[in-house]
Amino acid sequence: MPRLIQAMNSTDEQHICELQKLYLSDDAKGHGLSKQLMTIALDYAAQRYDQCYLETMAKLKPACALYEKFGFTPLKQPLNGSEHSAMDRWYLKVLK
Repeated sequence: MPRLIQAMNSTDEQHICELQKLYLSDDAKGHGLSKQLMTIALDYAAQRYDQCYLETMAKLKPACALYEKFGFTPLKQPLNGSEHSAMDRWYLKVLK
């Protein structure tokens, strides 16, 4: 099973995880699967971490809207320790 939640390269005091690679094929879109996957991933993360971080691209407007609907706050820059230089949107959600 692919891993959606991964611990970030950060200090233990921060307790931040990163949501990675939430993709659906075109034929799977429009059935509520993104919302279900987000709910499962965030429930899992909330049991283990204080915050959840993710990176995406501005051109992925439906993804950005989904993240904001789930309470992710846009950031002005990536968190320290980020390794995804191709992304241009960064989000953080407080889980606890």
